[in-house]
Amino acid sequence: MGEASRRKRNKKDIKLSDSSSFFDYLLSPKSENDLLPLTDELIEKLVNEMKIPKDDLIQMAADGFLYSTTRNSFILPDMG
Repeated sequence: MGEASRRKRNKKDIKLSDSSSFFDYLLSPKSENDLLPLTDELIEKLVNEMKIPKDDLIQMAADGFLYSTTRNSFILPDMG
């Protein structure tokens, strides 16, 4: 099978349901409980443990970002 045919076949194999999206995955019910607001205590912990600049975290908190403990990442919820 040629490279182009393989890509075409792989594209057909990848199917997502109409109701699924990347953001649905990120904010799925299993992860909603691990989203924490960036409080002063959490900011201090992230600065000390992960060496993230405090000013950046303060700005992210002001912008409404949440911290995901399971993904060890920051998420900006849809304010829609």
